[in-house]
Amino acid sequence: HGVWDAGFSGRGEFILVVENSKIELKQNARVAQLIFLKVNETIEYSGIYKNL
Repeated sequence: HGVWDAGFSGRGEFILVVENSKIELKQNARVAQLIFLKVNETIEYSGIYKNL
């Protein structure tokens, strides 16, 4: 699984490692699901990614 920081902009990428030799993935296969979650925290984001 992965998490992108609030305020991130750009192209999100990840590496998929398949350790089962019986699974064959075709090029451009859709293998991921992106879920957006609403959070209730009111603390302002203080990370280094602020669309600068």
